[in-house]
Amino acid sequence: MVKNKKDGSTDSSLRGLPGVDALLKSKGLSTAIKAHSLSLVTGCVRESLDAVREAVSSGLIEMPGEADIIGDVLATIEGLLTPGLRPVVNATGTVLHTNLGRAELAASAIEALANSAGPANVEYDLKE
Repeated sequence: MVKNKKDGSTDSSLRGLPGVDALLKSKGLSTAIKAHSLSLVTGCVRESLDAVREAVSSGLIEMPGEADIIGDVLATIEGLLTPGLRPVVNATGTVLHTNLGRAELAASAIEALANSAGPANVEYDLKE
């Protein structure tokens, strides 16, 4: 339970927050566990619950429902697993890599290479 920093009392508004185990047993996250891994999903659940606790305690949001928390967890997982390279227009020059043909590439590496074969955000973080 989170204690109120001002007077040391327990924040009772967080009592309705589902636990990690309850969320992991939900249908939406059990599918994610099968598709990815228990440790990845558990880490994302803990991260989401920590963010909710902080936001609710500071009064930024109302207590979200379980479905909202699960949606946040799934979005976090998707964000972690989405490749960082995306198509962009490189008007400054050509990126050249001389080592691409020297070793046999795994199928997953070939797929990643094909996905990044066009213009991509190599040096720029597009989130900023």
